Amino acid sequence: MTQQYTAGWQVTSTIRDLGKRLLVLLGLLLSLSAHAQSGPYGNEWIAAGQPYYKIKVWRDGIYRLDYNYLRSLNAAGVAPTQFQLWRRGKEVAMYQAGNQATLDATSYLEFYGQRN
Repeated sequence: MTQQYTAGWQVTSTIRDLGKRLLVLLGLLLSLSAHAQSGPYGNEWIAAGQPYYKIKVWRDGIYRLDYNYLRSLNAAGVAPTQFQLWRRGKEVAMYQAGNQATLDATSYLEFYGQRN
């Protein structure tokens, strides 16, 4: 009779251990799913209140934004050193030529554009 009682106790203990393990596993899965959904959206680089312009690039290569193009964007009052180019949340390097203080006819920006 003692052996039956011991066997019953072992089964109950095993069920309790299994229940604890399932609870731990469930808690882990819930915390991982919550963490997976809290990732970045990809637009963290956007600063509210600043103007942004989309420049469409059809082929990979070097592109130049000259004074006339920049003026057409109403950016004539912006210093060339203030311009930034972004692609998929990462800043793109660009070459700034001409007057660095204000935009004039000698000013232009060059960058390596990748197809959108």
